[in-house]
Amino acid sequence: MNLWQKVYNWLDSLKTPEWLKVILGEIQDILVSVLLQTSQVFISQLEQQIIAVNDKFPDNKQKFEAVYKWTMSQGQGLKDSAVNLLIETCVVRLKAKGKI
Repeated sequence: MNLWQKVYNWLDSLKTPEWLKVILGEIQDILVSVLLQTSQVFISQLEQQIIAVNDKFPDNKQKFEAVYKWTMSQGQGLKDSAVNLLIETCVVRLKAKGKI
């Protein structure tokens, strides 16, 4: 067993204290709340863009590309994978609501 594996096994065996789990959970709840409030406007704009593009293009690939370009032009600094996930999630949500 090499040195790095021993270090990994030692770190993996450490148990996280309960107080740290509680603090990290509270911090996560606060951050999620703040992010939801600030990004709700952007998400609603994205949903409006998806609805608008849905009527313009017959092909799903064209629809996705148009929404993708719009999202990237908004300057949010999101990575490609995050934009893809965000668009797909919004599309699924809009389909479930019957808006598209």
